[in-house]
Amino acid sequence: INYTPWITKIQDTLWNTAEALVSQTITNDTWLISAPTSTPTLISASDTGISDNDHITRDTTPTFTISCENGGTVQLRESSTLLASGTCPGGNSISLTSSTLSGGVHNIHARQNTGSGYSNNSSSLSITLDTVAPNTPTISSIGGDITAPYTANTLTPEVVLETIAGEYATITGWSCVPYPATSTSVTCSPNSSLNQGTNTLNISLSDAAGNDTTRTATVWVDSILPSISSTIINNATLTLTYSEALNIN
Repeated sequence: INYTPWITKIQDTLWNTAEALVSQTITNDTWLISAPTSTPTLISASDTGISDNDHITRDTTPTFTISCENGGTVQLRESSTLLASGTCPGGNSISLTSSTLSGGVHNIHARQNTGSGYSNNSSSLSITLDTVAPNTPTISSIGGDITAPYTANTLTPEVVLETIAGEYATITGWSCVPYPATSTSVTCSPNSSLNQGTNTLNISLSDAAGNDTTRTATVWVDSILPSISSTIINNATLTLTYSEALNIN
């Protein structure tokens, strides 16, 4: 606080008077304390999952950046619980890593002390901590086959997976829609043709926090039509030789 100049008068015992113009800058730090200039920000590395700015994370000790006054003591808090503290360095910003948090919603705020007591709390940042992985991916069908071992008669069979809305289903080398899931299932198609014979699928389900569960599945692909390799007529007996085992109806 800069006070305006004032006039000082002095007198001696004979009533001689002198005046002096005095100007002095006085800083009252009690008046300068303020809440951190912004709400704590969850850093990208701690905002796990598909999005790094949705405030949904699996990080149980997340790190936040906080605006502060150089040299001030900064506290990271949830309600009255102290999560972390440190001294604001040059640059007017500090990074603080929280003590271990439990799963659920947390409202995180900060405050600082520049020498004359702590400021009011900053605005709160709401984050959701989720460390529970999705259930193991369940296959509804592969190429229309609903039971293992799965078989398909096309090189581009569709795979239908059971999901919960908001989950992200992936198969390596495949495209799954919708992404993320909006209902109880997604449909996946291979980005290129599968091989004849056995194909292994690497399937994953993840949530918004980045927790994931994986499994593998195999599908036998046979898209080649059978053929007759020879026809022999011998003594009125017809013998047919086929390229593979057939079910003849």
